[in-house]
Amino acid sequence: MPRLAKFFPYVRHSLRVLIAAGAAWSIATLLGLPQAQWAAISALVVMQDTAGATARAGRDRILATAFGALAGAVSGFAHAQGWPDIVAWIAALLPAVILASLKREYRTAPIAALIVMSSVSTHVSPLGVALLRMLEISLGASVGVAVSRWLLPTPSRERLRQHAVELFVDLADFAGEIGQGGMAENEARSTRIRTSLWEIGGVARGAKHEREDSRIAAQAYAKNIRRVNEDLVFLARVAGQAGRVAEMAPALAALGPALKHAVRDARAALGGGPALQPLDVEALVPPIGKGGRAAEIWAALRFGLRSLNRQLESLVGQPPEPAEGDASRRSAGAAGAKADEQAAGPSANEATQ
Repeated sequence: MPRLAKFFPYVRHSLRVLIAAGAAWSIATLLGLPQAQWAAISALVVMQDTAGATARAGRDRILATAFGALAGAVSGFAHAQGWPDIVAWIAALLPAVILASLKREYRTAPIAALIVMSSVSTHVSPLGVALLRMLEISLGASVGVAVSRWLLPTPSRERLRQHAVELFVDLADFAGEIGQGGMAENEARSTRIRTSLWEIGGVARGAKHEREDSRIAAQAYAKNIRRVNEDLVFLARVAGQAGRVAEMAPALAALGPALKHAVRDARAALGGGPALQPLDVEALVPPIGKGGRAAEIWAALRFGLRSLNRQLESLVGQPPEPAEGDASRRSAGAAGAKADEQAAGPSANEATQ
């Protein structure tokens, strides 16, 4: 069953797409619209993984269609006035193409213009054709948004969790190299990480079209995921500086495997596995009495590890820094985190810029 469960989101999305297309076709037919297929096609085009992303795609589809249909209607009127066909086509397509090049989300505007231009006949005016196409496509987009929102909806936060599970495979691989003496360039892995973060940003932006509580939760979740990546990059840079200090070698040798294990544990917890075991910052990077640059680097490592702990625990839904002793110990841990943050502040800012 666990193996079959991972296919449920895809089955759910497929059912929503089929239902949206069928409902759009049926409603358009009942309304007597002449080309009901455009309503079904529009529903297919706008359907996305989450309700927020579908709402955004539906809005963009309707606006692009309105602009393209208007441009196509202008071309139809120009043709009716005896303008050469090539001039009429340019008059319709040029503004639609310019809009599509300026705003990628309106890339269907030229298509809408062509549809209207090719549908103009002696029986229906250009404006009538434009209004019919706008009605058919707006109907399909609206049905798609409604189905996505009310039928087996996928909250953006759930989609972000799936992205995090996939992203953490590469982040764990990256984390395992930290402090191990020169990190190998891996362009394919870096590209996958950048792509995943870009997709996560897209899901978070789409969440603004959902309910306020869903939007806030999704955007906070996406922020946590990005900060995990930022913390690992910060730790990698600080570990590179620590590698120049001989007495730090034992701690650095254990750092990479510990980080890799923590990210893998977080990934397992996100997938419904056992609870995450936080990094033991005191054991990995014990306090040192030496001052100067070495102490600054040491404090930066402790700050980065504590920050990573907080982000991972927040992602998997565990209280940050769970209590392992009495209240005085928790207070001492909080004070230590604050001191490390103050000592590492300038280094952290430099590393993440």
